[in-house]
Amino acid sequence: MTATRKRAIVWGCAILFAAILGNPAAAVADDTPPLAGKYRCVGTNPGGTKYEGTVTIAQKGETYLLTWSIAGGTHQGVGVVRKGMLCSSWATNAGGRVVTGIVVYEIKGKTLDGTWTMLPGTGEVLTETLTRIN
Repeated sequence: MTATRKRAIVWGCAILFAAILGNPAAAVADDTPPLAGKYRCVGTNPGGTKYEGTVTIAQKGETYLLTWSIAGGTHQGVGVVRKGMLCSSWATNAGGRVVTGIVVYEIKGKTLDGTWTMLPGTGEVLTETLTRIN
């Protein structure tokens, strides 16, 4: 399967996921705290190793643009908020291959508790916590 085909599958899943969550026009709920800012990121990789980095979240209309900086690499994604959850796609270039995935965060004030997975991947659902630093 080509990298372009894999990207198309993940983006299709992200769009379907957003549609399942509800009306895209209501993606940013009135009671959602402001999410734009910089966050400390701590998570678990496949196999159980830990990682740390930062995530910058910027609001663009009814969507959120996320940029992860982890171990010298950059991941970028786009997400929506619905029912107290920030749901985002993400993509990065790892060793010349495109890796994509999805992450779902529960919004808990200044902390976002997330679960994520990736394609290609092991089929694991992993964890990631974002804590606001500004």
